Amino acid sequence: MTKAPPDIFSPSPGERLADVGFVTEFLKPFPAELVTEILRSSDQPVVVVKPDRAINRFKLNPDGAIEKIEAVLGALAGDESKIVWLAGGEPAYGLDDFEASALFGQWLEISVTAQTIDDNNEKRLLVVGSIRKEITGICFHLTSSALDDGSAEKSLKYIDEADLSVTTLFVSNRAAERLLAYPSRLLGRMIETGKISPGLWVSRNDSKRAITDLRSEAEPVKKLGGEVAHLRFEDPTGFSDKLAPAALSAGILYDSSMTPKFAGNDNPLRMDRPYFDTGAYFPQPFDIRTPAGDVAQRSLIEIVAEDTFTSDRKRTIARISRLTDFFRQQAYFDNVGSSRFLAQSYHEYRVYNWPKPDSSPKVRLIDGGSLGDTERARGFFELKLATADQLICAAKKEATRRTARAETRFDTQINAHDYLEETAKEPLRADCLDFAGFTPESLGVALELGSGAGSLAEVLAPRADRYYCCDLILPLLAGSPLPGVTADAHALPFVNGAFDSIIANNVIEHLYSPLQSLFEIKRTLKPGGRLYALIPLDALNPDHQLQTHLWKTDIDGIGYAVKKAGLSLLSAEPINLYDMGIDGSFPSCNGYVVKLMAQRPFAGKSSAKNEDISMEDHKIVTGTQSPGVNALPREIESIIEIESIIEKVELEGAIAKRENRIKELVAKVSWFESHAEDLKNNIECLTMEVERLNGVVAGQVKAFEKLERDSVKEIETRDSIIEELNGRLVVRMENRIRRFANRIKKGE
Repeated sequence: MTKAPPDIFSPSPGERLADVGFVTEFLKPFPAELVTEILRSSDQPVVVVKPDRAINRFKLNPDGAIEKIEAVLGALAGDESKIVWLAGGEPAYGLDDFEASALFGQWLEISVTAQTIDDNNEKRLLVVGSIRKEITGICFHLTSSALDDGSAEKSLKYIDEADLSVTTLFVSNRAAERLLAYPSRLLGRMIETGKISPGLWVSRNDSKRAITDLRSEAEPVKKLGGEVAHLRFEDPTGFSDKLAPAALSAGILYDSSMTPKFAGNDNPLRMDRPYFDTGAYFPQPFDIRTPAGDVAQRSLIEIVAEDTFTSDRKRTIARISRLTDFFRQQAYFDNVGSSRFLAQSYHEYRVYNWPKPDSSPKVRLIDGGSLGDTERARGFFELKLATADQLICAAKKEATRRTARAETRFDTQINAHDYLEETAKEPLRADCLDFAGFTPESLGVALELGSGAGSLAEVLAPRADRYYCCDLILPLLAGSPLPGVTADAHALPFVNGAFDSIIANNVIEHLYSPLQSLFEIKRTLKPGGRLYALIPLDALNPDHQLQTHLWKTDIDGIGYAVKKAGLSLLSAEPINLYDMGIDGSFPSCNGYVVKLMAQRPFAGKSSAKNEDISMEDHKIVTGTQSPGVNALPREIESIIEIESIIEKVELEGAIAKRENRIKELVAKVSWFESHAEDLKNNIECLTMEVERLNGVVAGQVKAFEKLERDSVKEIETRDSIIEELNGRLVVRMENRIRRFANRIKKGE
């Protein structure tokens, strides 16, 4: 039986929320701007949930508290009211704001989550939002084989009799030509009445032909009835960079080619499914695996077709209950200081860095499979399915919400890194030291993007002829003795070809348009100049996010971006932070980062064809900066220009030095050739030793695993013995109590 929910209060007609005494009293400790926003009058009805003891002590009994929350929000399903949820309690036992966001976000589209400590040292938690909505559609694909055996016609009759809507029926070119020659009256009527909307299906075998001329490929489908705005390739791999431009040139605006089942592979360094864009992450136009789309730039809008319809709410809520349990958290913090494994498993004991819940209404497109497979489709028809117009309209709104204007993203980027101003300068972590070893001994004229307080610059500057630091936040640069410039990496204020090397240590993933910044990096590098970057592979775990990381990528995504920017990818070497013994939990990237080296091609050479990407398309501004960035000191710009002239004057001397260097290298090559046999023998000896050590390690691992299994069995045995003893003790105590009661009755 469901427990009674907390008290719910709704202001009477004409009553303002600002006049409700217990609400204004609860909001007193919160910032005045937030309180004003909450109490502002509007036409939307309001429901206030009063503080409840079970919610205030959530972590002592998460399951009981969740049951009450579910009872309240379940009763409000379909309500259009603004919900203001008030909670309090002792700081240790109440929910934290990020935990509340993960929990309440399963039912609500949250507009505010805030917490504070009042004068009595009690936590006050505020959650404001509205009931989330979902727009669910279904799609099928139709091939000529389904027409041959008559199964497609049977499915159409079933759909028509059930009075259902098919959001999109993807029809292949050959099936459309067949239907034009031998029309289906039923399909024609369903298309005409809007029960079915046609789209283009491209089978795996037809992909190469279709991508060259999608307009011609879609023409037979278009003749079946109206415009063809929706596209789906059976397998989109191999030409993801061509798909968007080809579709847009054919007048197709929506794509559902990328589905979870086609993204899977056994490589741990690549994402195993498309990333459903939520929270801080923005879609990238060069990688169709980041579904969304930029309406303002008229890019292709990705709508992922889910292979099965499953609700993750129950699984997520059960996980939240486990992770918020006070006693489990306390045990973790008591032991984390003595265990590196626990230090690297923070996300298994706390609801932290979870993606923000999807906005409302959320678009979901279910893949019903082949139109001829009616039995598989029957299970989906119990859902309330949207028409094509409803789903497309919702998809546009969702894509618009996820695509903020560049100026807004820029301000967000600065605000998200305010904490760095108060952060003390720290020694370089092991991965950054490894990255420093990855960069060459001679950097020439170098620029470091996002240099921060200059920890890496101190290591690398001695290798450079001149070393310049660049960051968004001026105070971080103030403590460095090196030249510093506040600038936006999307519009670097330097002349073309100013640098031999550009360094980006955990920076590019913070940029709202990594492709635009890579164009700028290419522009400011000299021909042959190189980019050295360290980038976390955040796409490896879509279940976690870092709010300041705006690019969620894997090795393939990095390769797409580098190619689009016209750079040559020389190497992309992954490293595992956990294997390096680094403390701290990095679930968003599963502990993997990549060391990247890319080069600007020499004149006359190009690493990629970029016909579909132009400097103008991505708003690259040369020699200027985005609003809000301090101007580049003219002295530094002049120095760079003068140095360029000096380099030209000294060109002949440089050529002579290079010739001498070539002679030295030839001599070294001769020496290596003479010692090649000795080196080969040494390598063979080392290989044998490594194999021996691997065998030793394997044996130790097996022994450890056996010891672990034995320990588990021993613990289970002890637990069973303790449980049995407890049972016996309870029986004995009950017998003694019974005898004592009898003696009392007898007057003894």
